[in-house]
Amino acid sequence: WYEFTGVLGGSCWILASNIFLFLFAISRKKKYIYTCISMFFFFFFFSSLLKNQTINGSEIDVVIVQPNIDPWMDKFSGMTISEQLDLFINMAKSKIDHNVDFLVAPETFLYDNLWEQGIEFSPVIDKIKNNFIDFPKLSFIIGGTTLQRHADTLSTFSVKRILNSNIFYEVFNSAIFLKSDGSIKVHHKSKLVP
Repeated sequence: WYEFTGVLGGSCWILASNIFLFLFAISRKKKYIYTCISMFFFFFFFSSLLKNQTINGSEIDVVIVQPNIDPWMDKFSGMTISEQLDLFINMAKSKIDHNVDFLVAPETFLYDNLWEQGIEFSPVIDKIKNNFIDFPKLSFIIGGTTLQRHADTLSTFSVKRILNSNIFYEVFNSAIFLKSDGSIKVHHKSKLVP
């Protein structure tokens, strides 16, 4: 149900539940606890109806790889991107077979500021593609930091300029979709995953 109400709707439900629990704790009137329980079961039932829907009756095989990289010591300073990529590739290859449709990597997996214009020529993207060339139907969903070049600073408020140049860019927290046919799609996420 979060897809319909968003974070605000979920927060409202939690706040209302807490208010009814608080009112019950103070007054001991059963109507407050019944209201709270009813709200819980309503949303639980509504969510279970949504969860059980089938999409086109087809099944997909997905492998999610989460390398155990310490974010404080290794992620941004201890290990190079190449070392992290090798770890990911080794873990993924040990879990996939020719039936796997999607391989999913973490949100901040590629943090090396990939330029969207020419992303297909990135050495990191190239390394991922080349290491899984034996799996022709495999697609990837990878989180990364991407840069989008702009003609000027008037495009949006978040455009930055490279020092002493006329190159303007914007930074995005992105989901990168490497399709099995070789094409690449980039989706800019509006918020970080909590």
